[in-house]
Amino acid sequence: MFQSSHPMRPMLTSMHTHQFFLELYLENIEKFAEKKPNRMVTRMIDYIDDTKYKVSSQAIADHLGMNYAYLSTLFKQYTGKSVTQYQNEKMIENAIHLFQNENVNVSEVSEHLGFSNPFYFSRVFKKVTGLSPPSVYIQQLYRN
Repeated sequence: MFQSSHPMRPMLTSMHTHQFFLELYLENIEKFAEKKPNRMVTRMIDYIDDTKYKVSSQAIADHLGMNYAYLSTLFKQYTGKSVTQYQNEKMIENAIHLFQNENVNVSEVSEHLGFSNPFYFSRVFKKVTGLSPPSVYIQQLYRN
């Protein structure tokens, strides 16, 4: 087509070139749209992991500059867990780490991680680990 002697050759070449770049652009937008939520979920996970206490939904939304309802939907889509469930699991991981490496009791760990009270901490601990109360875990830790 480029070497054609057709009188409309420049116009046709221009149109085909435009179409080519438009297709490349649309293909790139689709790739970007697929990656953007993953980046947001990754940023959420990084933000949650960097804090040692439970982060409020408003703090997450403010940190990322987006609507929390949208962010939580994305999080659930890509991780299969709710933001609260993920945070609870991370908090219990931190609690287990504290139990293993420091001489602390349930109340101290509960306070350190920002739980409203030790009873709520115990409920979350049981939900995540299946052991109730956390003192059972601590006793098993010392037996081994």
